[in-house]
Amino acid sequence: MGKKRRYITGLDGIRAIAVIMVLAYHLKLALFKSGFLGVTVFFVLSGYLITGILISEVEEEGTIDLKNFWLRRIRRLVPAVMSMAVVIIFVSAVVNRIIFTKGCKDFLASVLGFNNWWQIFNKVSYFEAAGVPSPFTHCWSLAIETQFYLIYPLILLGIYKLAKSRGEGRAKRGLLFAGVTLLLALISVILMIVLFDPQQDASRVYYGTDTRAFSLLFGALLAILWEYRMVPRRLSASVNMVLGSVSFAVLLVMTIAINGSSNFWYRGGQFFGTILTVLMVYAVSGRKT
Repeated sequence: MGKKRRYITGLDGIRAIAVIMVLAYHLKLALFKSGFLGVTVFFVLSGYLITGILISEVEEEGTIDLKNFWLRRIRRLVPAVMSMAVVIIFVSAVVNRIIFTKGCKDFLASVLGFNNWWQIFNKVSYFEAAGVPSPFTHCWSLAIETQFYLIYPLILLGIYKLAKSRGEGRAKRGLLFAGVTLLLALISVILMIVLFDPQQDASRVYYGTDTRAFSLLFGALLAILWEYRMVPRRLSASVNMVLGSVSFAVLLVMTIAINGSSNFWYRGGQFFGTILTVLMVYAVSGRKT
């Protein structure tokens, strides 16, 4: 794998903001009407961090060790998910048989990384769960990230090999990576808008890998622009402060002021939240040290 990447402490702050937003939403705190936007923040961060690693490796080694990459992801995710799942199953078997029954049905989908599609195909609503919800309902986002880790490295490696076979230099490869990633992200944005039906439950659009991947992909796009120096890698203190502060302020206002059930989120709101997060990540990454 490529050289060790610079640790950016500011990204931990953005991650903490996302955690607070999600927790506040699930605790039903009135101030965070749309705290689920924290998941979008997580997606952008994941896309940015993982793609930075992949681009560094493919440019330094001439390939991506897919086996090693996937094994690292498995070692990082599966033990934690498996431990959580086993504890939930055993505890619910003693405490609540209804939760136990629902958990058993969702166990494999959650551990194997297709929980979101399992819920879509079984028509499980994220917003209007009847009775006691499954203890694994919230594993849908981890499933989307897992699918991204499986598919996106293959896309990057395919682009790299195609570019090398055509004798393209580093700059051209960067443009190809950026162009394909941007195209995929925009397709995902369009799918969210087109597939959303205000007369129907929004869970299909909310859960779908195809309709949510754009947040991961825009994070990936930022990493590509950064790695290939298509954007300035150092920002002045004033620009940094304005860019980061304004992006965060607007994101916070959206979270507090706009109702979580608003059609706005599926007609550009999630996209707008994604772009604001990208700007926050860029401001933090470009901080002078």
